[in-house]
Amino acid sequence: MRSKRRPYFFSILLFTSLTILLIIPTTTFTNTGSDLYKKIPPSEKMREKSTLAPAKSLSFRPSAELGEITTGITEGTLVAGEKNYYTFAYTAGISITIDLISPEFDTFLRIYRDGALIEENDDGGTNTNSQIVYSSDASGVLRIEVDSYSSSEGGAYTLQISFPTIISSERLVLIADQQGRFTLKTVDEKKMLYFDDFRPWSSWSTIVIDSQSYTNRSDSFIGIAIEAVTVINSQRIRGAWRRDNIEIQMNLYFVRGLTSGQLDNVAIEWTLTNLDSQSHQVGFRELLDTMIAGNDGAPFFIPEMGGQTQELELTGDRIPDFIQVMDDLANPTLRGEISFGGAHKPDIFQLALWPDAYNLPTSEYQITPTKSITDDSAVHMVWNQQSLSPGHSRTFIVYYGLGGAEVVSTEELTVTLTGPEQLSIDASQYSPNPFNIQANIENIGAAASNVVAVLTLPAGLELMPNDERSRSLGTINPNQVASPTWRVRATGDPIGALKYSVTITSNGLEPITIERIIRVPDITDTSPIIIESGYEKREIGSISAILLLPQGQGPLVTRERETFIAASAEMTGAGSPISRIVRFKPSGATTDFLTLNDASADNQIVNIFWVAENTMGVVIGPPLNNPGSLPKYKLLYVEGPFSAVMVRPWGIY
Repeated sequence: MRSKRRPYFFSILLFTSLTILLIIPTTTFTNTGSDLYKKIPPSEKMREKSTLAPAKSLSFRPSAELGEITTGITEGTLVAGEKNYYTFAYTAGISITIDLISPEFDTFLRIYRDGALIEENDDGGTNTNSQIVYSSDASGVLRIEVDSYSSSEGGAYTLQISFPTIISSERLVLIADQQGRFTLKTVDEKKMLYFDDFRPWSSWSTIVIDSQSYTNRSDSFIGIAIEAVTVINSQRIRGAWRRDNIEIQMNLYFVRGLTSGQLDNVAIEWTLTNLDSQSHQVGFRELLDTMIAGNDGAPFFIPEMGGQTQELELTGDRIPDFIQVMDDLANPTLRGEISFGGAHKPDIFQLALWPDAYNLPTSEYQITPTKSITDDSAVHMVWNQQSLSPGHSRTFIVYYGLGGAEVVSTEELTVTLTGPEQLSIDASQYSPNPFNIQANIENIGAAASNVVAVLTLPAGLELMPNDERSRSLGTINPNQVASPTWRVRATGDPIGALKYSVTITSNGLEPITIERIIRVPDITDTSPIIIESGYEKREIGSISAILLLPQGQGPLVTRERETFIAASAEMTGAGSPISRIVRFKPSGATTDFLTLNDASADNQIVNIFWVAENTMGVVIGPPLNNPGSLPKYKLLYVEGPFSAVMVRPWGIY
């Protein structure tokens, strides 16, 4: 929303005992008489100064009344020495956030109600943006003042008024603000990330462009907003900003958890697109202020390393497929999980003490291995800079949500077993593969001696070389935990639901066996792949056709189905843009496919990103009469609310 500036009209008032000197941009009143003068023009900044003594002067800066605004983004320009005013109709009981952001001047934000100043904010950290969070039990009109800290400064600014942006699944509630900060809780009000009063602030993201860092902390500025943070189709939160010639887009949406198999994880996705004519170095960092249930210093469990309560750094192949965080290592009531989806792993993964990591927003955090994180734990992830060519994009994804596990308890031991619930197929390979199977063995009774954990695998799963099925754990004392981990790979034969187990034995105790299932798809099957989901975004790999089914539909729809709604599509990489969608005719005479407006488009297309919102029965693929006109895609992303996806491998149509 853009506001036009109103012209200013100034008058010189002459009184017997009052001389008014008008100097733009400041107006000065001087009392040249012997009596108090009381008719000073109203100004909130001088409201307490209702009289002007003899031989005294009083100055005020002109202002622009720019009218009523609503929630969303308002862009404007502040003239040095002036102030801009807006009005906003506030509804009782709603918490709103007012952000004043400018890269050109030190902002100062004030709000008034019924003529009185009720709150003001300058800045409180490494830069000069302002923010006020306001709530009241009474409705009314707020007067918002846009000012600069120094009367000699001015420039372009963005004023944002926002409510919390919220989406939910059956198990989680995701809350985001207009800066792209977010927080997470369960539907029964247990926190997964720290927040105050339903307001996210302590977890933040950092965009790195040519070694310069820009964060979305409240005291920083990630870029000029070009798309307000908005709920898309009730299932996704999206926002976009621009920093110089780099477009920044954030998407938050629910996905199936790696170990839970349920829609109880959130994909945290940031995409940087180079709109410039030259290449730039781009990277990304994410800080998650973990808080599990009531524990702000939540400990972590890392495969092959066990429980962690001190700062830690992992790099490269040492970063596992998933890391779990819980309110209590020995007896967790809530289990969180961080995972990366194979190809999206960061270059650096850190467990950190939150206050120290938070105070270094523009530099890579250096851990202290002996530093405890039990007061306030956090996760810090770094994706190093890489060159981004003109017209290309780079996407960073991390998944966070609830973790899944099987639990068996006796009077002496509590055993937890976890691992991926289902493998996916990425570029004709299983992902993750190999993967971790991990057990937690907690002693809740007397000392257990000669403890042994044995992994039993079915056909279709095998241990990695140099790993052993049997692990001797020695003595586990009361309240101690042992955490054996195995590296396992799927062979693809057989496939389906494969059950594995871990058996725990100890002197004088009955054996404990705990089982878990992993689902392995058929990587060689040329028949359609069915992905059942209510809403999902997934990398599918090289394909030639994909069919989305409408929500609520069970079996695959046929070509004779007449209920079709066109989808939209975008293409990245070299080649011509997608121009149209041809749908099935009721007779089945025409195949439904996306076409390129140039049949000779080159084969350097990297991927197609297809947003299929409320899409029914649409197929992407080459036309039957000219299968060579659609290049083979390296990667295809599908996003949208649907009940199932049918993917046909390339060449099978």
